Amino acid sequence: MTMQTQTRIPARSLRIAGRQYPLVLPTLRDPRLHLAAVIISLQVLGQTVLGFELSIAQLLVSVLTCAVLEVTLTLWQRRVLMCPAPAG
Repeated sequence: MTMQTQTRIPARSLRIAGRQYPLVLPTLRDPRLHLAAVIISLQVLGQTVLGFELSIAQLLVSVLTCAVLEVTLTLWQRRVLMCPAPAG
């Protein structure tokens, strides 16, 4: 009797250049989302009350750069697409 190995495609996956990649999204219980809420709250307070001298463009560029790096490195190392979330 011959056993065939079947590749199981996860429920959430994305096809890029002919390859199927699993898509991993954070859950509401993910502590990184709670940390993100704290960081955003502190940044809003800093911009409005504490006088942080950073422009919104500077903040967006730094956050987007980190997100792109995290997605790219995770895809390259683990072959998984992950939604970027701030880590502490």
